[in-house]
Amino acid sequence: MKHISFTQKVKNELISLQITNSHAKAYEFCGMILFCKKFSINSIDIQNDNKQILLLYEQLITQEIKINLYHKETKRVNKTFYEISSMNINNNKKIIHYVANYLHKKNDFEKYLSNFIKGIFIACGVILDPQKGYYLEFSIDNRNLFKYLELVLGYIKISYKSKIRGSSNILYIKKSRIIEDLLTYIGATKSSLEIMNIEIYKNLRNKVNRLINCETHNINKVISSSYDQIKSIQKIKQKKGLGWLPRDLREIAIIREKYPDLSLSELVYKIPSPISKSGLYYKLKKIKKLTFSLEKDKTF
Repeated sequence: MKHISFTQKVKNELISLQITNSHAKAYEFCGMILFCKKFSINSIDIQNDNKQILLLYEQLITQEIKINLYHKETKRVNKTFYEISSMNINNNKKIIHYVANYLHKKNDFEKYLSNFIKGIFIACGVILDPQKGYYLEFSIDNRNLFKYLELVLGYIKISYKSKIRGSSNILYIKKSRIIEDLLTYIGATKSSLEIMNIEIYKNLRNKVNRLINCETHNINKVISSSYDQIKSIQKIKQKKGLGWLPRDLREIAIIREKYPDLSLSELVYKIPSPISKSGLYYKLKKIKKLTFSLEKDKTF
């Protein structure tokens, strides 16, 4: 089965949406055609590796403006690119006039802005597979169109960053929540939910990993501490015997040796005489100090 990129997945979802409102369809077309590969009076050139998108372009153009389009297919590195274009100046004038007419209708433009941005994303949007990271970009060669898109996204309060890559102006978003909001706004709700679910899973996995690491650290700490304490107790046992210890320390030494895997918080419940965690720590520390005194003893 041919692998489908996440970008293609999102665009397939967008072009599969049934639009019955003629104005909504017109504004989607305006976004697509305005941000296509080349849009000028001399040449209108549309190129994509997704044939369905090219068919949508052709359908919208021929429905609204009765013109003939030139078709072309090219192969690059095992990938087929589909292209439709118009070199006829009179036909191009019709398309430009059509787009300009809709963009100058302020009330309608605001009403169908989501359709317009949807068309822009279909034309020049790219989105990374959310399993690998969160990244969405619009790649635009024309500087004026780039500034225009900045105004449009600013109008709907979408935060973004920009950079230059070769001859292209790149407008990009790296925050998952903003990407989700934008996709939902333009109608790609399934893709938006997929990103949300992946984000939830990643956050949960990271939280579990942090808890495991924390627990492992605590276990290692308990083992290390317990080992030192038991080592001290065994030295006293070998040298003097536990009977040498005062009664309260002897009681603790016997319990510590019996339960080497317990933390101090757990060990306090095993001591017959009531004692706090800090009190237990203090007494174990006292046992260790007695070990040091025995080590200084030359007869040891």
